[in-house]
Amino acid sequence: MSKYLTVILSVLTLLAFVVLAEAAGEDARNLPEIPPTPQTPPVCTNACECACSNGSDQDPQLNSVSAWLPLGQTSPQYKGFAVNLLAYAEEPSSALYTPRALYVETPIFFRHLSNGRQADGITPTGYTFGRQGNEKLVFEFAKGASSAKARPGENSDISATLRLVGSDGSSSVSEDPYFADLETGNGEVWRFAVKTTEAHVLGEFIFWRTSRGIMLGKSDLGIDVIYDFDGHVKQILTPSRLAVVEPQEDGFSVVVYPVSQIPEFDSTSALYIVPDGVEPTRTMTISHDGDICNHRKARVTISHK
Repeated sequence: MSKYLTVILSVLTLLAFVVLAEAAGEDARNLPEIPPTPQTPPVCTNACECACSNGSDQDPQLNSVSAWLPLGQTSPQYKGFAVNLLAYAEEPSSALYTPRALYVETPIFFRHLSNGRQADGITPTGYTFGRQGNEKLVFEFAKGASSAKARPGENSDISATLRLVGSDGSSSVSEDPYFADLETGNGEVWRFAVKTTEAHVLGEFIFWRTSRGIMLGKSDLGIDVIYDFDGHVKQILTPSRLAVVEPQEDGFSVVVYPVSQIPEFDSTSALYIVPDGVEPTRTMTISHDGDICNHRKARVTISHK
């Protein structure tokens, strides 16, 4: 029988699950009677803005929220490591309720670009990556630089270096990079796409070069990620799991199925086909629980079988 865990995620405390409750007011019988003050109706462009500006609880301190699903390990032939699906948002926004919030978490993975741009108006001034265990690696580039050291900070490995690479896959560039090589400091290199092109999606894992110089791509590790036209995750395949993202009216679900071999691939839909008779082992659903205005909380339901 499935066990269900329902939690309310709140960004009032980093990565903490809390239930928001409304405190009861003072007993009105003990207060002097005061004539009501006329209120000017808020000026809104839509019903959600009206509801939010008319008394909903807003907190100026924004922190991140996250939830994750384990998806097994990569091929044991090459130092098998854990693969997780991470639902993450830097700050409260409606993106948390869409596949935009999903990241494939490997030992090193891409998170996001900075909002700042270099003089060319195209190249970001900063790149943020993550490590399993909620470690952030933030790289900020000086004008004209093609490499940068990780910014010192809490839970940050300052020995890591990020190098920007051009479309040819080999030359270092300071403007309009296609790839980024993250050198961990122990001889390993992780390459990611930092630009969406016909061949790759922003943040897509390209290869891992081990400390021994062995170059391993997704197929070597037994993983594959299917993206939609907007660059959002639709499916994740590992040697033992197939995760399928299913949009819902008020959010989305991720259904995880066990697999023992690579499932059949449907070239028409460009998706893997869930094998007949296979039951999901875990399902995660993230929704706004009817409170679309207050992005500080989300309802996360995880079921196990």
